[in-house]
Formats: sequence, structure tokens, C-alpha cells
Amino acid sequence: MKSVRLGYLDESYFSYGRKAFEGICTRYLSEKDGELQLDGICLTAGLGNKEMRERTFDYYMREPIVKNDAKGAAR
Repeated sequence: MKSVRLGYLDESYFSYGRKAFEGICTRYLSEKDGELQLDGICLTAGLGNKEMRERTFDYYMREPIVKNDAKGAAR
């Protein structure tokens, strides 16, 4: 949606961004005690440091899924 706004993509792409945004809001966004909560965030999977991480798809999929982690919530 930002790429459309900035003129990098044709206006026809805006609907794809809108659909993705609405899907995230529907599936992962909730409210608790008057504050928004974002769920579905991978806690710590990284691709660096080969000694501590196997850097595979299976490794990534085994990582815990959390709510409101700073990486996913952009805090």
C-alpha cells in the first residue's frame, strides 16, 4: 500500500495490500484492557550464529509463537 502511495507500484496493487492488512487484523489483532495485542510473532528464530542456530525451515517452525514481541509489534 505504501509502494502504491509513493508511486512505485500501480494503483491495482493497493487491493492486495488491503487484503493482507485486513487478514492480519482479523487473525492476529485483538484487544485486552483497552490495548491492542498482536499475536502470531516468532519469538527468536534468526539466521545468524551458525553455532546456536541450525538455520533451517524446521528450526524456524519449532520456535515459540508469542504475543506482543517487540520485533513483530515494531516497538
